[in-house]
Amino acid sequence: AAAMLTWTNPCTAFAPSQWRQNFASPSPLASTIMADDVISVVSGGRSTSQTEPTAMDQGITDLMNRNNKKTDDININEPPKLGAIAKMLPKETWDVDTPTSLFYFAVDLLAVVSSMGFLDAVVTSDIYHSLPVYEQALAVVPLQILTGFAMWCTWCIGHDAGHGTISKDVKYGRAINRIVGEITHS
Repeated sequence: AAAMLTWTNPCTAFAPSQWRQNFASPSPLASTIMADDVISVVSGGRSTSQTEPTAMDQGITDLMNRNNKKTDDININEPPKLGAIAKMLPKETWDVDTPTSLFYFAVDLLAVVSSMGFLDAVVTSDIYHSLPVYEQALAVVPLQILTGFAMWCTWCIGHDAGHGTISKDVKYGRAINRIVGEITHS
């Protein structure tokens, strides 16, 4: 058995695998290649190929219809709306776990503190000051990028805290989100 690759409809790229049923779309909007979209079976010297595009699975159509106010203007050559994608994701995606969120907050905070400390140690060293200016710049650029990335990560955690997604605890959730947000945006 051999598998061929073909362009697939962009809508099917977001669909669960059990819903993708041999979609082969010549659409110029198609940008994803799925190996399981076209299956070629070679047996006894002759090849049979399932390359005929089939109608969109009813499950995907139902999801898109529930997400669109106008159901008659659905175009399968357009990417699905955000709400349709959100409905396709498993329910566990939307669960908020406070210990996990606080773990990532601690890891990101540690990354910022350590990268900034290391950067400070480098730029205050005698070796650094003995270098020409262009070598000084080259020496700290990787550290500046690393520190900036760590600071961006903490900004994302603080942003999530502002939306209340660090903790959904009934009693302490607001306080946890507030404290995490204040620390990460300070």
